[in-house]
Amino acid sequence: LCRFLRARKFDVDKVFELLDEAKDAWAEAKKNNFYPDLESSMGVSKAIFLSQYPAVMSGNAKNGCPVMYLRTGLIKPDGIKCIVSIDKVDKFFWNDTMYSFTAKLKDGREQNPNFVRCETLTIYDLKGVSRSQINSDTFDMIKVGNGVMTSFPETLHCLLIINAPSWFGFVWAIVKKLIDPRTASKIEVFTNAKSGLERMNELIDSSQIPSDYGGIGP
Repeated sequence: LCRFLRARKFDVDKVFELLDEAKDAWAEAKKNNFYPDLESSMGVSKAIFLSQYPAVMSGNAKNGCPVMYLRTGLIKPDGIKCIVSIDKVDKFFWNDTMYSFTAKLKDGREQNPNFVRCETLTIYDLKGVSRSQINSDTFDMIKVGNGVMTSFPETLHCLLIINAPSWFGFVWAIVKKLIDPRTASKIEVFTNAKSGLERMNELIDSSQIPSDYGGIGP
């Protein structure tokens, strides 16, 4: 409940609106135990889905937060639509949050006994992303994920957007004005690859960073 209060700046009416918005989806997911058997629920294996939507939890930050990577430039909206209907995609996000995220939280507590907050450090890698990928199908996927995350407010520790193309600055200038200032303050954008990797290393030990990003992690 504290997360819902913080998310709506302790405006009780808005808190109840948020709870009301989340309750039906939560009830349906809970009834299905948050889809532990993803292949059975979605009709496609997790590995195949990730080949089209490369979002994975890998390692923990120095403060214990699980780290989630999304390689935005490799998202294939057309491929996703070929393997699963959009109304089933939410099951991936429920499964990932309730099982992968929970497991990484336990790892974080073992790594840092002082870690008590259920938050993620998220990295969006925009390498290779093109303007043509910023379309309605991509936004549909984002909306599905955001719909699930309505049940988990205030779980973002920070978001690093790395390898942002030069034109992204114009997009970000507009988007930043449309989101909550509290959320915007947690987002850092890097167009310079070296600066992005340096910031990652400030927050994440090299043993927890995947080799794709210069670390020695899995």
